[in-house]
Amino acid sequence: MRNVADGLAVLHRLTSHTLMRFFRYWLPAIVWLVVILRASSPAFSAEHTRDPLFWILQLFFGPLTEHTFGAIHVFVRKLVHSLEYAILSAFWFRAWRGAATVPWHVRWTLSALGVALLTSIVDEGHQIFVPSRVGSLQDVVVDMMGATFAQLVIWIVLR
Repeated sequence: MRNVADGLAVLHRLTSHTLMRFFRYWLPAIVWLVVILRASSPAFSAEHTRDPLFWILQLFFGPLTEHTFGAIHVFVRKLVHSLEYAILSAFWFRAWRGAATVPWHVRWTLSALGVALLTSIVDEGHQIFVPSRVGSLQDVVVDMMGATFAQLVIWIVLR
């Protein structure tokens, strides 16, 4: 009977450890990936982000010409794209790394960049079918610039 109890105790520790590891390392990466994919809905199209951004900018900087605002709007949207994927890349690096004792490994970086690239391709591909969105290869490049920048920062900090 003792062997069964010991076996159950070991199984409980392993299950608890695995669940804690999942919640600590993998869940943030998965949740952020879902957030990014949900953001490719019509609610986050340029048409819907225009008015709130215009209001905020006019509040701080006064009247803006349509031309000036258009340039700022595009810049802000590309910056947000880049930041979204920087965060995604960092979360996936952290997930692949887990509780490893080695601070950095190229495999974790390449895996994180691979997830970011696949997510970006799926995201942009999905946007082709959403009437108020436009999927573009240019956005995949912008996304990957953010993901790569995050990996560069991680490499500098951890090496």
